[in-house]
Amino acid sequence: MKQPICRSYFISKVKKLLERVENMDCNRLTKEIHTGERYDIGDYTYGAPKITGGMGRVIIGKYCSISSDVTIIMDEHRPDLISTYPFKEMMRESWPEASDLPSVAMCKGDVAIGNDVLIGYGATILAGVAIGDGAIIAAKSVVTKNVEPYSVVAGSPAKEINKRFSQDAVLKLMALKWWDWPEERIRKNMGLLCGGIENLEKIV
Repeated sequence: MKQPICRSYFISKVKKLLERVENMDCNRLTKEIHTGERYDIGDYTYGAPKITGGMGRVIIGKYCSISSDVTIIMDEHRPDLISTYPFKEMMRESWPEASDLPSVAMCKGDVAIGNDVLIGYGATILAGVAIGDGAIIAAKSVVTKNVEPYSVVAGSPAKEINKRFSQDAVLKLMALKWWDWPEERIRKNMGLLCGGIENLEKIV
């Protein structure tokens, strides 16, 4: 099997280095690193998820908080074959007959993580999952299906345990899309954004 990749870990290391340099705009200087053939990471997102497998893409929005030991699993073994053992991938020298066989790996689709998402310690996200804006993934959760915006999920498999806000507030937040604002507007409203939902009507 292909070795796990962790490009976002590299990104976080570059950011830490740049943050030590006075008067450098860390976000702009790392802009080109945020987008690659198999991944797209939004501005100001931080964390170092381990991404395993060589199939599919990982798209992560802006202002996401990703805790340590988070894993995104992009590949799995095909269950429809008699053997799930990866002869082709693991034993090319021992089993040259396997070179022309189909791969046992399969991918259910890209992983799309929205904006302002919080992913707790040790969570696992499987391929083909979409996580909505503002969602919270509890620690150690195993996310096997889509997560609604501004919902809280927990467990293995992860299930919704709560809505962060009322449906009316969620609709207003989705229309607001504060993560797409210019930095100046975010700074102006930062105190409100970091407060309770009662501040929603005060945001300008």
